[in-house]
Amino acid sequence: YDWTDDWAAFDILPVEDPMEIVVLNDRLLREVDLIFAVSAELERRAAMVNPHTYRAPNATDPEKLGQAVGEGPPAAELIGLPRPIIGYVGQVADKMDYELIGQVARARPDWSFVFVGPVWSSKREQVASLKELGNVHFLGVRPFEQLVPYLRGFDVCTLPHAVTPLTRSMDPIKLYDYLAAGKPIVSTPVAGVERFADVVRVAAGPADFVAALEAARSENGSLAERRWSYAQANTWQTRAGEMWQALARHIK
Repeated sequence: YDWTDDWAAFDILPVEDPMEIVVLNDRLLREVDLIFAVSAELERRAAMVNPHTYRAPNATDPEKLGQAVGEGPPAAELIGLPRPIIGYVGQVADKMDYELIGQVARARPDWSFVFVGPVWSSKREQVASLKELGNVHFLGVRPFEQLVPYLRGFDVCTLPHAVTPLTRSMDPIKLYDYLAAGKPIVSTPVAGVERFADVVRVAAGPADFVAALEAARSENGSLAERRWSYAQANTWQTRAGEMWQALARHIK
């Protein structure tokens, strides 16, 4: 069982009672032969009921995304936007702190805040409100292979997630992709970022987030190589090899 999120913590569920999800998940944890848990919190919870639990964090493809720090133009949609461009790649969903985003965007009206990814239908109202600010741009879905020019055009990459039971149990793929791009990173204090505390600026609240963005955009590039090293140590190929080793030990 590959446990990648605390399913019952999502705002939108396929059942009326979240406890149905909890019960089904607990049954899976007890009955499967092996569990891969994406985060430290999910690993802790799984290990309480099944000793055959392994941590399997997310990963990235540094060979592809590493192009973002190389030569080449940014995405056409970013050309002409006022700089700095503060970027986000991923789902615009219930993990986001929309109030934080709004306050930060209002505090820096001369900056551009760009979001690349699908907008969940349940968050259209929040997105529409942010669009009214004029410096917040939601570009919609882009295929993975087209992300490099967007990352190349970002001055700072962000994880503006709300701190909730859901985000305390996650391990964001986008964090690894940002590391592969080598760009400065600012995040709220959600699960996963503590592993890379020396190359990710963590901020709680609008004032701290703005300050962290200011510091990030003035980086001299000295942390890019360290971020790249983290990405190379967390490739999908490496992660798959670790998981196969665990399977070989426990599945006879």
